[in-house]
Amino acid sequence: MAPKGAQSIAIPNEADLTRAIELLGGPQVIDSSILEDPLALYEQVARGFPATALEHFINNCPVIAGDPALSQILGPPVAVGCPSSNRQNELLSSYSSDQLWRLAVVVARVERAYGGMEGAQNWLTKPNIWLGWRRPIDLMDSSAGAEMVTDHLKIWLS
Repeated sequence: MAPKGAQSIAIPNEADLTRAIELLGGPQVIDSSILEDPLALYEQVARGFPATALEHFINNCPVIAGDPALSQILGPPVAVGCPSSNRQNELLSSYSSDQLWRLAVVVARVERAYGGMEGAQNWLTKPNIWLGWRRPIDLMDSSAGAEMVTDHLKIWLS
């Protein structure tokens, strides 16, 4: 069953993108100019997000943070649990930044659909019949899998 108000959330909108920025630490970590300029997002991802973006995501999404799939999604160069003192000036790789952004947008969309983080994290970490009984979070480690998840969201939420 689709959540209440799902018709208006089939495609990520400015609210989803703003929430994704918040999940990653807000405008002090991720430049909010990406809302007006898609090239700004590309440039930030290519440069690499500050490692503190990952710390904020971990703090905001504790269930996902504790799931082994997060390391698979972000790739081997990212050590998910390093003390923050080691990350003050560190940048994530462009690959990890891209994956983290994609995941944050999906979390924001699902969070809005379910009305909160608990429901979003539950949806992402439970097997889904429409995704071949795979957990959506497990599919987020590749562009093909992430596309399956976002396509499912488009269909399910429309």
